[in-house]
Amino acid sequence: MAMVLGALMLHNITPGPNMIQQKPDLFWGVIAAMYIGNFMLVLLNLPMVNLFVGILRIPKPILFPIIVLLCLVGVYSVNASYVDLFAMALFGVIGYALKEVGFKPAPLILAMVIGPMIENSLRQALLISGGELAPLVLRPICLTLYSVALCGVVVPWVLKKWKSGRSRPAIPLTGNK
Repeated sequence: MAMVLGALMLHNITPGPNMIQQKPDLFWGVIAAMYIGNFMLVLLNLPMVNLFVGILRIPKPILFPIIVLLCLVGVYSVNASYVDLFAMALFGVIGYALKEVGFKPAPLILAMVIGPMIENSLRQALLISGGELAPLVLRPICLTLYSVALCGVVVPWVLKKWKSGRSRPAIPLTGNK
């Protein structure tokens, strides 16, 4: 879906509810293309299910180098640059190290995707407020959102401590050993 939105924006077509009124032929053409594409996927993938199951049976020591090779070819084919290959290898090593330490990949990916959007929004908010941070901190809705975020961090930690404290065996009060 993101590719369709990107393609529409490249052709100076604003996606949204007005697109149905302004360009109905294009809108219904996209819908029809999606239906045809989904039908073709079902038609082509049903006979190939056994092939896909066979791919799942390939041992990891054989599958891993194939995947790495395909990643290298894909990265190199975009810009034909060795720097991209080194960047891919570096981020692969960093990702492996973070996985070994126990970091989850989802929050990191989410931060990389949402980070620039948050930065732009903060810049816009600071421009609107004339560089003042007070409206971002002292407004009631901001305080409410900060409180909810703080509770989302503190409450699980408190519950974990509380549950671990309750599960300990009781210490006998008598002096008998």
